[in-house]
Amino acid sequence: LATPETVDVWLGRPWEFAVPAVDPDLPDDTLTYEVAGNVPEGLTIDSSTGVLTWSPPAEADLGEFQLEVTVTDAGQPAESDRRTLTLRLTDDNSLWVILTECCM
Repeated sequence: LATPETVDVWLGRPWEFAVPAVDPDLPDDTLTYEVAGNVPEGLTIDSSTGVLTWSPPAEADLGEFQLEVTVTDAGQPAESDRRTLTLRLTDDNSLWVILTECCM
């Protein structure tokens, strides 16, 4: 796994993040992904692709969510790696931008 420490997510906007992972063993084994920890309601991970998806509702509390992402290969014996990924839920200030005048 090669995840960044923190990823920004904007309130009220759909979000998607592909968790980067590789299996250095040859031949390549099938990877399976899991997420645990402080998982916010509605956040999901595709167990075969590692894509996290979430649409935080506009009324959600701003703050940070620490997730534990685990990837496991299909080798015998199976090997796994785990990393902490922090999601920082912030307000989407662009919702409050209003164009009031335009000159040419």
